[in-house]
Amino acid sequence: MFVALGDPVASGLVPRLNQPGGNITGFALYEAALGSKWLELLSEIAPGLKRAAIMFNPDTAPVSSFMPSFETAARSLKVAPISAPVHSDAEIETAIIALGREPRGGLVIMPDNFVQAHRALIIAAAARNNVPAVYSDSDFVRDGRLLSYGPIG
Repeated sequence: MFVALGDPVASGLVPRLNQPGGNITGFALYEAALGSKWLELLSEIAPGLKRAAIMFNPDTAPVSSFMPSFETAARSLKVAPISAPVHSDAEIETAIIALGREPRGGLVIMPDNFVQAHRALIIAAAARNNVPAVYSDSDFVRDGRLLSYGPIG
């Protein structure tokens, strides 16, 4: 049994969701289509958005499940999708500074224990660099950010 798993297919627990097979059951917190919803919300709070990065740690986040819907939404919204894998404070800062360097950049923060643990740094860097962001977890909103969208309230 699994509970609150990001992506049971990407994690290798089941071969597919519609017929998981074996003797396992559970609940996934995030639907892969949220990648597009996060980008749509970002474009609503940041009119004229031209570039959007999705930030995650590839060692701890199931980005493969969210990227297809994120990229599809980007094409539809005429926004350049950017993959922003981060492993350290320095990489977080570098990614956010790059987004803020040119106007009309935005940020989507994936559900990821690593980015959650670096929440204060991400919030401060986004504010310093005037980068609008959408977060997958409401902890970011409680800490002063504008918008989150996801199952954890």
